[in-house]
Amino acid sequence: MALSRRPTAVLLVTLVTLLAGVLGWASPASAVIAGADFPTRSEAKRILDGVGRWQSWTAPVEAPLRVRPARCDLADRLADAVESRQRGFFGRVAGLPPTVHGQANVKVYRFASQDGAKAALRAVRSFGRDCPQSTEIFCEDCDGIVTTWRRPMRAPVVGDASVAWRVREASLGLARGHVVTARDGRTLVLTTVLRLRDPGAEPFTYPKAPPKQQVLRLARLAVARAA
Repeated sequence: MALSRRPTAVLLVTLVTLLAGVLGWASPASAVIAGADFPTRSEAKRILDGVGRWQSWTAPVEAPLRVRPARCDLADRLADAVESRQRGFFGRVAGLPPTVHGQANVKVYRFASQDGAKAALRAVRSFGRDCPQSTEIFCEDCDGIVTTWRRPMRAPVVGDASVAWRVREASLGLARGHVVTARDGRTLVLTTVLRLRDPGAEPFTYPKAPPKQQVLRLARLAVARAA
């Protein structure tokens, strides 16, 4: 999948794949959630002020090989999900230099009951308190290492109940953004919006985070589609 003709294209594909995994927190559930349960590429591009050609993909939610500290692997806390799937979006953003891209990820988890989804949201909330920093390792002898810093963010409620964080990511590139995890009935939706500084960009510094309203708009749309 070619994102651009620039030399960093392969690195960007790798980086986006890594961030899709780390921001989704793995679930062993099967991927039977329909494509219509997600926002479309054009909808995400519009919400994120995208320009030009945007990429999108739909895939299972993948697990890292290891997490440090071990207590910060959310897979165990979401193990009761009976279905899970993710969709990612990536492209240029209006008014930003070509070395900074926009990215969004939507992860949908469905549980056997509403009580199961409520317990999962409590697990996500406690994860945020327990793990202000964690490192995910996605492959051996490669650059698949992503360190995440997260802190609580005040935000309006999305769905029946929700929790929100500000996040900072360091991997092949550097990223800032926001995550909203919302529950509606027996469905849990994790929505992430980031701005990502390309690998090798000069200066190699964290970009400014996108407006908080972007993740809220995308999260509301994602919950409406998935629930």
